[in-house]
Amino acid sequence: MLAYVRQYKDEVILCVANLSRSAQATELDLSPFKDRIPIEMLGRSRFPAIGELPYMITLAPYGFYWFQLKERDKSEPVVQRDVPEFETLVVPLGSTWVSLARTRSVFERDVLPGHLSRSRWYPERSSEAIHPSLTAAIPFCDIGDNRPWLIFFKAAERKETMRYLLPMQIEWMRFDRERYNPQAFAAVRQGAREGTLLDAGTSPIFLALLLHNLQRSLTVEENGLRLEFRPTSKFPDKTIRESDQIRVIETERCNTIAVVDNEFFVKIHRELEAGIHPEIEIGRFLTEVAHFPNTPPLLGSFELVQDEESRALGSVHGFIENQGNGWTVSLAYLDRFVDEQRVRSASDDARPSEEQPPYLRYLTQAGRRVGELHAALSSNTELVDFVPEPTKNDDVDLWIENIKAQAGRVFATLTQRRDGLREPERGLADQVLAKQADLHERLSTLLPYDIDGHNIRLHGDFHLGQVLIVKDDIFVVDFDGDERLPIAERRRKAPPARDIAGFLRSIDCSVRMALDRALRNAPDDHGRLSAALSDWRDQAVAAFLAGYREISANQRLWPADPHTVEAMLSFFMLEKAVAETEYELAYRPDWLRIALGNLLDVLTVPASEFS
Repeated sequence: MLAYVRQYKDEVILCVANLSRSAQATELDLSPFKDRIPIEMLGRSRFPAIGELPYMITLAPYGFYWFQLKERDKSEPVVQRDVPEFETLVVPLGSTWVSLARTRSVFERDVLPGHLSRSRWYPERSSEAIHPSLTAAIPFCDIGDNRPWLIFFKAAERKETMRYLLPMQIEWMRFDRERYNPQAFAAVRQGAREGTLLDAGTSPIFLALLLHNLQRSLTVEENGLRLEFRPTSKFPDKTIRESDQIRVIETERCNTIAVVDNEFFVKIHRELEAGIHPEIEIGRFLTEVAHFPNTPPLLGSFELVQDEESRALGSVHGFIENQGNGWTVSLAYLDRFVDEQRVRSASDDARPSEEQPPYLRYLTQAGRRVGELHAALSSNTELVDFVPEPTKNDDVDLWIENIKAQAGRVFATLTQRRDGLREPERGLADQVLAKQADLHERLSTLLPYDIDGHNIRLHGDFHLGQVLIVKDDIFVVDFDGDERLPIAERRRKAPPARDIAGFLRSIDCSVRMALDRALRNAPDDHGRLSAALSDWRDQAVAAFLAGYREISANQRLWPADPHTVEAMLSFFMLEKAVAETEYELAYRPDWLRIALGNLLDVLTVPASEFS
């Protein structure tokens, strides 16, 4: 990576170039330009403002950026921070949060709703609609008079009563409006002392205690609750100290994620569900039993046990330095491919693309690693939860019924919202709605009942974003499964085709998104760009499947009949397309056009890539 700055008076230009044939990520110390906004000079895209921490930039092979670092007041108005009004909670010395009377009522009614509505991880944005009720509390460690506490509360969300976790700690420093901490959400008084109540999920003290507790295999018990910290053999034998290098990763999910010292990847589950969490279960299996090398090792987990019922609270994995995830890298390659095609189309240049070969090598390697992952997940014949099981007729019936139910919800929602959709989405919605009868007929005839294959434990939510580019290799991450499903469903065994279908749909989505962005900038003369991207998609799918077949050829997980294999892949691609459409309808309407286009493709064109 090469990076340099050129400055003339108040004008600052930053140039960053990747001189490698591999995608690369780098962190730049841009603190002298704090608060400036990087403006990419070719596309005029705004990047996040520069802060005091190192600035992360990811580049595709031989990629480059030219940035103009504009002062904030010249690029956008400074938005004054709206500091909320805080309640003052009286917390007597030695009290627990659940035992408090009036303070607990104020906390539930006046404090928590406002904080939750401002928290990215909480699903509701209206404080008036949030009515939490504290259910339990337990100290996070076994020593100290100012230790963090884990607060558990329940609230009605999505017509269900959900349980949540809130790590809290009092900072004995009077609340200061001028130095507002966004993690603060109440003032606290204890006798003559004044302090500030903080959401401690990403605080250095809390994270250091978490790692220290795991290293000690600590168990904390109080009021019928048991907090268990369970390390694996991979947890490092080193002194744990409070870190000043903590990077918080924003996520759409109900989690809090932080990277500590570029060594520990910490995930705190905010929404809790009873049962064995698949990410921890699979992570422990791959780390301690199968010794699968191409996933970050699970270092430990912690859970709450109450009335012999356990709930996973969080996990710690080893952090893997990487050049970005497959989704980010794919979009970067595709953007450069589009630019390359436009230039060559204008000059009638028929040479092969320079962007595609290195990308195809990544996808072939991804296919190999997924094949090895499936082999590892099906390798044990003693642990019941990981023993492969023959696919049965009842499994086929269950899959068909699940898709029919989900498709019914999608069709009903599209019908209800059809008139309010924008024109591009409305046209696609009409075409999808016209396929309702075709979908039901397709589901009834697609899968045979005598499938000669096996169900195994899977990744469960596999797509381009779940692989990391690590030099010239691929690591598979994030075994939570589809978090919209109950834990029991996420742990259910299924054919490997479900993971493969998810990845292929992700390739489709990346190509469709690249075309969508390209058409916003310029028309597609004579359909050349669409044809080139269609060919890109076909070659990407072929490269991934070729890598997968190298590993899976000697396994008996897949049916022997190639037509059954094709039907299974087509079936699960349809399942994935329906699920994506339902998700975009509920949470990301800006992506609905992409999802509808993908669903229409699956309903229109039979899948035939695998055989």
